[in-house]
Amino acid sequence: MATSQKHAHAGERPNGVARTILALDVAGAHATGAAAALLADFEDALLAYDHLSASALDATGTAEPPRFHHASLTALLENDQIDASPAPCDTIVAALEVSDDTPGAALGSALDALARANALAPGQRVYAIAVADAPAPSAAHPGLEAVAACCRERDLAWMGGLAAGRAKAVAARSVKPRMGRARRACSEALDRLIGAARAGVTVSASAELFGARDAASAGDVIDVPDPAPAILYRLLYR
Repeated sequence: MATSQKHAHAGERPNGVARTILALDVAGAHATGAAAALLADFEDALLAYDHLSASALDATGTAEPPRFHHASLTALLENDQIDASPAPCDTIVAALEVSDDTPGAALGSALDALARANALAPGQRVYAIAVADAPAPSAAHPGLEAVAACCRERDLAWMGGLAAGRAKAVAARSVKPRMGRARRACSEALDRLIGAARAGVTVSASAELFGARDAASAGDVIDVPDPAPAILYRLLYR
């Protein structure tokens, strides 16, 4: 994992912009696949937007795109395996599913494994994607609160996250067109998180910078709206 931080000069990005990103899947063995699908979409979309930005600025070939590296809770607990590096990434994006288990336990274990692999550093930026099976995105808030607590305990920089409900629907819709009717609301919410991560700022700061102030609630959280009736979700995904 090439993670050396360079000082900005002509043709390079500012130091605050995410250049090396660890995609950390801590959803667990019994997950629906929703968090993993959103984490994969985060990576694909961020790289696509970075390429579009470089093309618009005629910077293709002069600045390297962000580098993603990957780790999962299972691999970390088995052998501290990251697809890995001698130095920490500047940004971590963690994906988790909120169940009856203590939301922060899995993430805490994963972060401790990253520390043993010398992949954590003070001030490292952390964003998160949390998904719950309950209809309301607020059901995923405890997962984000747990991530924030883990960051405080380890001197990491909590930057905010995305909360989604209806995990089974999120997983099922992940194969639909990204900006089609079924996925659009979720994709647009995820794009707001991507904007924050690309800029290296908190979710609330990003909302003010990019004019989406209604997207962020207290605690740097982006809630994913889902207008479908709750009864329809229960009928389709029970």
